[in-house]
Amino acid sequence: MSEWFFPEVKFHPPKPPEASHVPASVKPVVQMEQGEEYVVRDQPGSAKLDVVNSAEAWTEGDILLDHRNVLKIVSDETSAPLTLKRRWISFVPRQELITSPVDRHILASIYGEDALMNFIAYCRRLPDNKFNIRLGYKGVESRVKKKEVAAVNAHEHGHTIGPHLTDPVAEEMKADAFESLYMGYYLGTVRYFMDGTNPRSVHHISRSRIRQLQEIGIREEEIIAHLIGGNFGDFNQDSYKRHLRRPFTSV
Repeated sequence: MSEWFFPEVKFHPPKPPEASHVPASVKPVVQMEQGEEYVVRDQPGSAKLDVVNSAEAWTEGDILLDHRNVLKIVSDETSAPLTLKRRWISFVPRQELITSPVDRHILASIYGEDALMNFIAYCRRLPDNKFNIRLGYKGVESRVKKKEVAAVNAHEHGHTIGPHLTDPVAEEMKADAFESLYMGYYLGTVRYFMDGTNPRSVHHISRSRIRQLQEIGIREEEIIAHLIGGNFGDFNQDSYKRHLRRPFTSV
């Protein structure tokens, strides 16, 4: 269970959005420190994405080139050995994203059938520590913002870091933490905040916990290091503890 991780922190469940605040259709959000709000899907995706955002022109080549460049920047800044080796990224129509009945059954058992219908990307771990990342954006390039695709791609790359965690929330936290770290560099913002609003959703619980850890000063690198049980660049699995103050609760 995800309670094994960050045992000193008492996490609060995600809170539904207030009716008088941002409409539920555009929740959850990633909020920049400057105050800008950046819409995120029901990770890894939601059909609302096309409606909520306007888009600038981009190609698959643009995404892959940016990804390679940002990985190098993050690697240089954090000393974490990030690479595209053994990772294959492909763009497919959304309806062809997850075609294996076995994969669909496994994912539905973890996230629920409804959530599975909203997936826009999928990372499959292969033998010999290889990964197949599929992004379901083929054919909708004109309706999706480039930074939205970059965020989803970063999230899927986060699943390739370290071992697969059998607890779904912890595994999503690992991917969300890397997405947050990556997008901070991609967008040039001081902090990239996530949040979740559905206490019954694995993805929302994960985002909510990432937000709570960020709010007490824990860095994304420290979150990743703790979750993988080892080093991530200059940080180890206990580096997060330097931010803890009694009582050990999030704010």
